[in-house]
Order: sequence, then structure tokens, then C-alpha cells
Amino acid sequence: MRVLCWLTAVSSSAHAFSVASMHGRRSMHTYRDLNSHRVAMDAGVHDRVEVGAAEEGFAAWWEDSTEEVSDRACTVEGKLPDWLVGRLVRNGPGQWRSGDGSRSYSHAFDGLAKLVCFDVAADGVVRFSTRFLRTEWHRQMANGKMPPSVTVGPVTPAWNPVEGLTAALTGPDFDNAPVNIHRLGGSDRWVAVTDAPALIEFDPRTLETRGRLDANATPIAGASRWFGQIVPGLEAFSTAHPQRHPKTGETLNYHLELRPVGGPIAHIVATSASDNHEQPLSRRIIGSIEFEKCGIKVLVLFPLTIPFEKLANGKGFLPQLEWDASAGSQVVVWDIRGNPLRQAKIATSWRAEPCWAYHVINVFDENGLITIDLNAYREPHIATGPHGFAYLENMQGGPSALAKQIRDGGYLRMQVNDFGDPTPTRKASCSWLDMVDELGLNWTFELVRVNDAYTGRRHRYAYGFTGFNNHQGPGGGNRFGPGGAVVKMDTEANPPAGPPPSSIKPRVKGLFEGEEARGEQPSRARAAAPPKPSVSCWSSATVFPSEPVFVGRPGASAEDDGVLLFLGYDTLRRESFMGVLDAADMSELARVHAGSRCCVSFHGQWIPA
Repeated sequence: MRVLCWLTAVSSSAHAFSVASMHGRRSMHTYRDLNSHRVAMDAGVHDRVEVGAAEEGFAAWWEDSTEEVSDRACTVEGKLPDWLVGRLVRNGPGQWRSGDGSRSYSHAFDGLAKLVCFDVAADGVVRFSTRFLRTEWHRQMANGKMPPSVTVGPVTPAWNPVEGLTAALTGPDFDNAPVNIHRLGGSDRWVAVTDAPALIEFDPRTLETRGRLDANATPIAGASRWFGQIVPGLEAFSTAHPQRHPKTGETLNYHLELRPVGGPIAHIVATSASDNHEQPLSRRIIGSIEFEKCGIKVLVLFPLTIPFEKLANGKGFLPQLEWDASAGSQVVVWDIRGNPLRQAKIATSWRAEPCWAYHVINVFDENGLITIDLNAYREPHIATGPHGFAYLENMQGGPSALAKQIRDGGYLRMQVNDFGDPTPTRKASCSWLDMVDELGLNWTFELVRVNDAYTGRRHRYAYGFTGFNNHQGPGGGNRFGPGGAVVKMDTEANPPAGPPPSSIKPRVKGLFEGEEARGEQPSRARAAAPPKPSVSCWSSATVFPSEPVFVGRPGASAEDDGVLLFLGYDTLRRESFMGVLDAADMSELARVHAGSRCCVSFHGQWIPA
């Protein structure tokens, strides 16, 4: 039996629910840097002491950070907008070694979940808190040994056969959720989430853990029938990017069920909660789709699989994923425009070029055309390769290891016709948008998101970060320092060229043979004119930022009228801070110093007061 790759992201538009299943030249370059001033840096010249400290500090960013803090007063450098009142809460790993030191995780995604909060009051006072989620996984690992489980990367030392069997059987008990946070539909209750079904509730003000919510919820596994009876399966995977149902307000996500009889089945699940903490969650399936035992079927975007027996061998499932570019990718859309209490109708699927992505940027349905924007890679080496992102040995290995780091992703736009011709060979239009600066240097990025008010509708701007500035330019390789950047992308500067989806005809040969197998798709043809600048950034040689969170100014009419908040790590001070940027011009407005070092974090949300 083979298990499909489910590092997926989920997005919803007003009418559709789409699952898109989970270098340069030597020159002077201008950056927005500290204190809102412009700093010109030669691409190959840096102060040796500063760069050395930054490289050492980068390694420290990926080390265990077990300190917990409650309501520490922060030092504010610069000026916060008067209207910015609320909390930035972020989620990420805080510990990778077991309490007794006998084992360690090798991939950042496996670390124990630790929340970070910057609480901004109306008088401008900011307080910092950080706490581990008090889960069963934390209890066992912090006090002693690492509990066996299916892991993203290898564990050191690897599980023995008995531990491997235990890891395979204890999947439902897994409750470590170090990836994102989400407000459950129908309530004001916040949960930490990961790429497993666990929902860990916490208090967004104190960060105290309230408990696991999904344990007593309506079961999803076993909801399908075989041989006239219910045969329970195992809820194995979900996503860390649930969305809200545009009609009912319910939380939408998918759950992958591994069944003892038949192949895996994916359920699109709507979850709602009450503010009454005594009342259990309500979950209902609004759509399901079944897979064959082997190979790729619908719903999965990425042509990756893993043999079931490899899930619990202690080597991690990411490096063992098997890539089949010839299979291509697929997109499936659920139509939820009808009665929201009934199961959604599955439209036919579309074939797409092979790619890999951790994140969907946005999905919107406009004039019968569904657009799916991905932060994508042409190949999956960022996840499966020896120099992929977030392997701790690489992140702590110094300049030589960092130089081999796979670059961040690009901007891939897929488009499909809205529930039209049911031809099974239909192909999605795929175009890679040029994201270049004023020098013509191509930027890569990760953890990209948009102004939340534009989720599910056409957006112009997207925001991300990059920690590996090996930009691809006309002149051949160059690296702009060891630091990171917060990037703003204009999707309208260089619209994709090529025919619209309705004009694309299926070919007699396989869709991905010949030149197309190398990623040279006809729908990606470029105009003769060079691309226009479409990227602006804030950057520092000694700061490593995280995912930027857009917060709109109250009453704003412009899409980029607001600020970007990010968790930055100052490698010289060995201290983390909340950075505040003007989203319109990417200038720095303020820096709120935490007084502590936080580990790298993945995702977060702004919770207004």
C-alpha cells in the first residue's frame, strides 16, 4: 500500500473550495534596512566581524529555546501606529532534543510546539510572552524520552523495530502542533494546528493550554462503508492551513483516512465549535474522494508518494517521498455554491505540470475562471533533497552548508475553467510569474500570504520572506549577504503570457513528455520585453525574519494600506523582536525587542483587540 503525499494547503473562494495538495551579477543593490533608511551594500563586500556574527547567530536561531516568559515589558524602537492594538501570536518549534538527551529530531518541523505573543495595548505598551503547548508529547519529551511517532525528518538514533511499530500504531495519540494557529468556526476559540488532525486549544492572551479539542469530536475515520458495515480507519494527515466556509463560517479542512480495507480516502470536513467549553466540537463531511491502492489519483496536486511501510521507520517521511514527474499534478474543486448543509459536488479534475509546494497563496473564482496561486517549486528537492529546507544539520552547519541550501520557491499561477467541460484530459494553465527587482534579479521566497481581506478574491500584492538571498540574475551567481528579507510582490506588474485555459487543447502524446518534462511549458511563453520590477523588500545582513502578517489600517481602501508584522531574529543582539513595516513602501516603522531568543517560527495570526 502506498500513501499519497499530503503536505497540502487549502483555500476557499466565495464559490469554490479548492485543495492544492501541500545567481546574479556583482552590483550595488539597495535595501530597506534598520530605522527606515536606505542602505547601499556592494553585493560581495561585508564587514567580516558582522558577517561572522550573523552566521553564528543563524545557527543559534535553530537551537533549543526552552525559556518561558509571561507578560515581559518590551522596549519599543521607533513608533507603532496608534491604531495597532491587539496581539501577534505565532507558532513554531522550541525544542528538538528529548529531556534525557537520548534522542533528537533532525527536522525543524518535528520540534515541540511553542507559542510566541506580542500584546500591543492602546497606550503603546507591548508585552511579550512565550510558552510551550502543554500536550502529552511535551510531557513525555520534556521529562525524559522522545515518544515514537511518524516524523517529518529522521530521528537520531532511529527507532528500533518495536519503537517503529509503536510509532505506526500511536498516530491518533499524536498531539504536537507546532505549525499554525486558527480560530475555530462559530466560536472565539483558538487552536494550534499541524499537518495532523490534532486541535490543541489555548488561551490567546496567556498562551495557557486548554486541552485537545478533537479527541471528543464526531469521528471522521470509519465514516465510509464497506461490505455493509463501518470499518474504522486511521485519521493520519490534515493541513495546518484550514479556511473558513464562506456561507456557514465553519472551519474547512481535509482529513486523510488510511483504511485497513481499500485505499486511502480523503474527506473535506467542516468543523464548528461553541464558546461553551463544555460542548464538544461538531464535525461533518461535506465531500470525500477515494484513491486506488497505488499511484496518483485525483485531489493530490503533487506527484509524490511514499510506501506505507516507510512511514514509521524513523527515517522521516519527507526524505523518502518518491517523485514521479511523468504523472503530473492534479487539481480538484468542490462546488459549495448550493445548500451548505449538503455534501459538496466534486467537479472533474484538471491535470497540471509537475511541481511541489508547501503553501497555497490564494484561490479566487472570477468570471468562470478559478485561479490558484502557489508558492511552488519545479522539483521537490526543497523537501526531499539532502540540502532541503529546515534540516537542522544544514541550518547549523555554517556557511558551507548554507551555500548548498536549496533556494526558496517561485510564484506559480494555475487557472482552470469553472465546472465546465467534463473532459478527463483537461489541462490547467500554468504560468510562473516573474518576480524581479529593479536590477532584473529574480527573487525567491517562502511562507507567502496576502491581505486576509482578499482571501478568496483577486489580490494584487503578496508578502513573503526569504532567508537565502542567492538571487538569479543575468550575470551568473551572487549572494547578497547572510541575512534575510521580507518581500512584497506585485502580481500585476508582469501578468502571465500564454493562451487562456479554454484554448488549451490536449495533445496526443503524454502531457509531460519531451521538453515539457523539463518544465518548459508552452503556456509559460514570455514576451520579448524584459519583465518590469515587481518586487520590493526590507532586508538586513544581520536579521533573519519570519513570515510577514498583514494587518490592515482600519477604514483602509487600498489593498496595501497597513503594516506587516514579522518575528525577526537579530544575530548581533542574539535577541528576537517584532518588526513593523509599512506595507505600502516597505520602510521600517518600529522594532519591539522581546528580551529573549525565539527559535524560527512558521505561521501566526494577528488577533485584534
